[in-house]
Amino acid sequence: MEENEIFVEELIERLMEYYSRIRKESGVSQSELERITGMSRSAINRYEKGKLMPTVRAMNKLLVPVGYRLAIVPLEEDKEEQDEKNIDL
Repeated sequence: MEENEIFVEELIERLMEYYSRIRKESGVSQSELERITGMSRSAINRYEKGKLMPTVRAMNKLLVPVGYRLAIVPLEEDKEEQDEKNIDL
């Protein structure tokens, strides 16, 4: 596996771990998310466990009910600068 592929896999893993945490903190269950998004609970569970990679569309469908959305930020800048330059999707 190339270095870039490893980096992407790590980002996806971190994204799904973060998503799982914010979903739980928001109090939205997988069953409730299934009802809201129309996605199957088994797919939601597989996303959260890293067994299935969501598309951008699927990720946004999962994020909106818990009060988040995807953003693109530069890698080379520190967190404060990233927050100022987020590009909303």
